[in-house]
Amino acid sequence: MIRTLILSVALALATGGAQADGRTQLLENVSRDLHRYVNGVNPEDLSTHQLGAIYATIHSSASESRKRRMIRSMVGGGYSLRSLIFN
Repeated sequence: MIRTLILSVALALATGGAQADGRTQLLENVSRDLHRYVNGVNPEDLSTHQLGAIYATIHSSASESRKRRMIRSMVGGGYSLRSLIFN
């Protein structure tokens, strides 16, 4: 379910002429809550794919600790799969 949601968000952002507006809105939404899950991450440095995945994770039904682990993996750091997923 989360994978489908992530793909839907990414597809919506990748299509159409409103990609810049979509990124801006996504950036604002993620910026509002990101500090609850990770420290020292500037949301503006994240790719649109990362922002979409983080947004989907924040609004998923996963536990807060699972969300934190998933988001930490998405932004990089120790034990991260970031290089496999987002590069």
